[in-house]
Amino acid sequence: MKQKLLLLAASLLVAALPIIGSAQNYLRVYNPQASWRTAPANIDEAIFTLAPHGAYTEVGMYLTFSAKGAESLFTPDLPLEVRFDFQLPREAMVTDSWLWVDDQIIQAKILDRWTASQIYESIVNRRRDPSILFKEGSGRYRLQIYPLPMGKSRKVKLTFLVPNSWSENEVKMAIPESLVSLSRNVPDLQVRVFPSAEWTNPRVYTHPDVPFRDFSTPELGSFKAATIPRNYLSTNKQLEIAFDAPWKEGVYLSRYGSGSEGYYQLGVLPSRVLGAAQILPPQRVLVLLHYNPEKVLGITLQTYLQTIRNQLMKKVRPGDFINVMVASLSPSPVAPTWVAATESNIQHLFQQAESSAISSSNLPTLIGKGISWIGEQKTGGKMLLFANSSAEGDPTVANPLLNELSALDHSASTPCFIADFQNINATSYYIGGTNYRGNEYFYYNLSRQTKGDYLLMTSCCGQSDLPRLAERILDLLYIEKAQVDFHTSLKQGFCFNRYPLLSESTEESLDLTKPIFQIGRYQGQWPFLVELSGSLHQNLFFNGIAMDESVLSPSDSTLKTLWHGYYIRHLEENAPNNRTTGEIIGLSLKERILSRYTAFLCLEPSLGGEPCPTCTDQSKGEVTSIPNRSLDSLLQVTFSPNPFSEQTIIRFAFRKGLDLASFRISICNALGQEVKTFTGLPAGKIHDLSLTWDGTASSGQQVPSGMYFLTLQGPEGKAAYPVAFERR
Repeated sequence: MKQKLLLLAASLLVAALPIIGSAQNYLRVYNPQASWRTAPANIDEAIFTLAPHGAYTEVGMYLTFSAKGAESLFTPDLPLEVRFDFQLPREAMVTDSWLWVDDQIIQAKILDRWTASQIYESIVNRRRDPSILFKEGSGRYRLQIYPLPMGKSRKVKLTFLVPNSWSENEVKMAIPESLVSLSRNVPDLQVRVFPSAEWTNPRVYTHPDVPFRDFSTPELGSFKAATIPRNYLSTNKQLEIAFDAPWKEGVYLSRYGSGSEGYYQLGVLPSRVLGAAQILPPQRVLVLLHYNPEKVLGITLQTYLQTIRNQLMKKVRPGDFINVMVASLSPSPVAPTWVAATESNIQHLFQQAESSAISSSNLPTLIGKGISWIGEQKTGGKMLLFANSSAEGDPTVANPLLNELSALDHSASTPCFIADFQNINATSYYIGGTNYRGNEYFYYNLSRQTKGDYLLMTSCCGQSDLPRLAERILDLLYIEKAQVDFHTSLKQGFCFNRYPLLSESTEESLDLTKPIFQIGRYQGQWPFLVELSGSLHQNLFFNGIAMDESVLSPSDSTLKTLWHGYYIRHLEENAPNNRTTGEIIGLSLKERILSRYTAFLCLEPSLGGEPCPTCTDQSKGEVTSIPNRSLDSLLQVTFSPNPFSEQTIIRFAFRKGLDLASFRISICNALGQEVKTFTGLPAGKIHDLSLTWDGTASSGQQVPSGMYFLTLQGPEGKAAYPVAFERR
């Protein structure tokens, strides 16, 4: 009876607590005795540590909170409480919480939520040290810390697992930079990766100009770290870190347990396992190139061409064909026929395109000629348009144009995939209850009527993130859905309790160009067997693979935690009753995985908190890692002011005198793309130089607000210095 009452109390407590909006993050300090008086909290330091585990990455989020900036609202000796509401991916799993008390690490106890809440509130009333972490709902969490004295700080660590995104070449993990941006004064964000033979070449995918560098400390040994400047961080973005994908012949397999029973995770890349050339039909892609420098900021013509070329070379498969057509008065393909999509051919086609005068107009003719040319080849094909025009967005222009294009021979059988990279404010058109920007109405309807797809860069990928735009539109172009049967077992045994990972597809319909991931349990004797069979375009395929222990990737108990996390989420999402609520609480307490009915509670030692002598603080040691400055010994650079909104004066002091004839001085955006080049530099060896930048690109258009880098490149190397522009 007592257990039933406890479960009922926990359920009522969850139902009664306020639910935070799906996209709402919140960070404040307040007086718990007068909770209506609040102020923004400060994050003095933010360090994330990453440990990939196949389908998921374990993130250690170290945050140091203070009430800096709120001194005028609270008396100096008033103990405040920190409230931190935050959002993680729906699939995330929170597995630990630490609180520093007098330089000791206190590892949280995990309790049922009702008990933990009672203890926390009673201790706050006695003004002692606790912290509590709840799960409010799907992906929503709340952390409360008490006390936070004015003028002091409190340090915590939250540990959680987040899903990875796998492709043929790399694995990306998104970590929530938006949480750090809640701070009153946003700090730089440091990301640390510790050595692994399997997970190599870490890089900041969203900020490729920020490098990972090697560091070593006596306590932690060697590791790689990248520091993301505060001006890069956004309240509505995810920071993506990428590694080289550790596939073994298109398979990733790990297990935790013995040779006869335990847990496994399996990743399969169907295009590799089945043989792309034999199973997937060859793609024929006609790339249409349109570029108007007046309708884009931060993306030069050279960057535009290089980005598209590089993404194509990463995506095409053996057996594919390609051609390129550029906007001009009379567009025609660079090559007279389809050419094999080899790296050398793609390089040659884009070299030819770069030497052409790419027009900033005549987009309708380019699209029409593209449809007609594909039809003339009698082999079919797809069009891939990269454009930044806004002249066709008005419905009075778009509708007649759409009718003309649909009347062309082969229009209905030529899918058009459109990447719109315009990032300057354009005219909006309100049509049928929808607001369309620039050419959005024309592009959306053209892609719909041709059974293609359309992406607008500023909506899907960021203000100037052309690489991600190109990657995503190519993913859409290359989708190959198939009816699939995916089965796992052991040669002498079986697999059970399977869960699909990292995929929104069902097991009956899968995109063969995307990885299939599964986690489950096994009993029996290895080898591990995988069977993949199905039908694509009415052609049947089958492949079976037997794998012994030699192909296993390293693993640990995180795999067991991952399986139980999926099982707990499954129970939570299926309208739990008292019986399943009890099962959730029991598993949550046993496996230390936060659920809606449990909480992590940290207490000071005198109240039952236990110092953790084996807990390793991986945030120790200070590192700085922005950006590469191999010329530092030769010069000093200052900006006045920085940040700036109208103009900044850039002053150079060359310690030994420098001849700038062989140097290039420019402004690059956060993606490393050159937006402005300084010309007319003085000749001869000089010791001092002043330049002025007013926040405009070489085209004369004002750049978006954000972090930029003044870059110098010459025989002695390269240097980059951050400067922040705040557009009024």
